[in-house]
Amino acid sequence: MDREFEEGSAYSAGADIYYKIRGQGFPLIFLHGNGEDHTIFDPHVKYFSRYYQTVQIDSRGHGRSSHGKGTLTIEQMAEDIFAVMDALSIRRAAVIGFSDGANIGMQMAVLDQERLAALIAVGGNAFPGGLRPGVFVPMWMQYQFYRAASFISSGYAKKKELYRLMVREPLLSGKKLEKVAIPVLILTGNKDMISIRHSRQLHQFFRNSELHIFRGADHFAMFSEQNIKRYVRVCMEYLRRIPDAQPCLEVRERGGAL
Repeated sequence: MDREFEEGSAYSAGADIYYKIRGQGFPLIFLHGNGEDHTIFDPHVKYFSRYYQTVQIDSRGHGRSSHGKGTLTIEQMAEDIFAVMDALSIRRAAVIGFSDGANIGMQMAVLDQERLAALIAVGGNAFPGGLRPGVFVPMWMQYQFYRAASFISSGYAKKKELYRLMVREPLLSGKKLEKVAIPVLILTGNKDMISIRHSRQLHQFFRNSELHIFRGADHFAMFSEQNIKRYVRVCMEYLRRIPDAQPCLEVRERGGAL
C-alpha cells in the first residue's frame, strides 16, 4: 500500500513505537543511533523519498517511542521494527541503519532475514569489542559511573541504559552472521569509532556483503552537510543493484537527479 505521508505508532511488547512515512515505492526503513531519534535522517529522506516509501522509526525509549518495561536490548528493538512492519503490512523492506541502528538491522537479519531485501549498516558493530579501545575504555568508565548513580535520578538511569547498549551489546557471533545471505553494504570511515579491523570482520562474516570505507570520515560523517549527498549516492547506487529493492521509476522521473 502506497502512502504519501503518514505517522503513527505500533504496539510492541509493552511499548508504542513511533514511525513516519514519506513517499511511495518499495519500503526503505531508517534506524537511528543511540540517544538520537528519527529526525536525524530527515536530510537523507528528502532524497530517498523521491524513489522509495521511506519509514523513519524511533527506537524503543528514544524520541516519540515509549520505553515499556524491562531493560533496553538490541534484540527487543529489532523485534519492535518487525512489529512496525506488521502493523503497516510491510512484508519485506530494505534497511539503512546507523550505529545502534546498524546493530538493530544486523539483529533483524539474524532473527528473520526473509523480511529484509537488503541491509546498509553504517558504523555498526557486531559486539562491543568492535569499538576502538580508545573509545571503549572511557565509554565503559562512563557506564560504571551512571550505573552507580542511576538511583539518584531518572536522567542517570536513562544514561545507564544507553551506555549499556554500547558497552554490553550487541552480541552477534560470526556463526550467526555467516548464516545471513541477504545483500549487506557495510559503510564506515577510517576515523570511525568502530575499528577498521572489525568492519573488515563484518565483511567476512556476511557472505553477500560489500565494504565501503570513506576516507577522512568519522562516526558521524554521514550527517555533516558536506557529506549527506555523498552517502546518499553510495546507498542509492547499491540499492539500484538489488533486484528486490529497486527505486520507483515514476517517482524518480518526477524527483530529478541528486
